[in-house]
Amino acid sequence: INLESQGGSIDTAEDVAHWLVEERLMPRIVEQFSPKQGPEQQEYACHALLDIMTACSKDSLLMQQLQSDEVLKTLLEFTLSTEGHRSALLHGTHVIIGMMNRLTDAEHEEDHPIDINNPPHWISFLLTYFPQYKHLLLNPPVSTLSLIH
Repeated sequence: INLESQGGSIDTAEDVAHWLVEERLMPRIVEQFSPKQGPEQQEYACHALLDIMTACSKDSLLMQQLQSDEVLKTLLEFTLSTEGHRSALLHGTHVIIGMMNRLTDAEHEEDHPIDINNPPHWISFLLTYFPQYKHLLLNPPVSTLSLIH
């Protein structure tokens, strides 16, 4: 990763955020959930995303990148994949729950209830994957059972 943005040097926190988005930080971390990666790498990616979510505001550029259709789709496909290590299911789900917790925490802090008839786009996108989640939970691959014990 080159520490200089396309426009020159990095000076402010906003510049750093723009630079991290330009360098595709969130997609790069989400790629670590790939079935080709090991459980330890997937766990590190989970912790990195949860730490970033804790440090960022809900409207930050990094959160917007994480909540984009492209990045969410990749995360969900790796999380629900039946190939490779099943730790992606555990850690990917942990990230998704973290995202939902951030939304509800932010809404609660701002004293604005969540409108269930008009949820944020990323929640609607996420809901399209719930049938796959349900199927996987009702019919877990044998390797998934070892995660539970």
